[in-house]
Amino acid sequence: MALEDLSTYTETDPNARITVTASRVTSTLLTRNEDAYVYKDKGIDYFAGNFTHELTARITGGAVDGTMGMVGWAVTNDIDDYQGLGTLSKSGLFLIFGRNLGGTPYFVVTERDSGTEYQSSSYTGVIDTDYYIKMVRDETVGTYGTIYGYIYSDIGRATLLATLSVALHTSKKD
Repeated sequence: MALEDLSTYTETDPNARITVTASRVTSTLLTRNEDAYVYKDKGIDYFAGNFTHELTARITGGAVDGTMGMVGWAVTNDIDDYQGLGTLSKSGLFLIFGRNLGGTPYFVVTERDSGTEYQSSSYTGVIDTDYYIKMVRDETVGTYGTIYGYIYSDIGRATLLATLSVALHTSKKD
């Protein structure tokens, strides 16, 4: 699988909370009320059909107030942050991770379909631990396809810790 050069992405970050290198995006002290994100417009129908994306996630800190975490991966038809897309009732597929009230990390897969949200069960992780994730859309499962988040403990993605999934709703969105 080809590696994505993240340094070619566009960064919207008015408070300089995000650092981007060719292989990593890191946020530090990013708060919920900030409009900050990194994106690349791949064009119309770029993600038509099935796809697989691999990423590594590590939660090292952050709020422990039980509020929504950050979006670590997304595929959308519009450019904006998670809040902005929600306000405008836009659609997208997301991997959200954060920390709950007790400070324990969690991961959840979300489909937002014209503003309505559908979420997978959550996976509880461990702070300061690398997780190797495979996001897969399979259009042959269900009426409109299914989005899966496979969470592994090893870089070779051989030891599966959890499978999170959401059956997609109302239409195929590429």
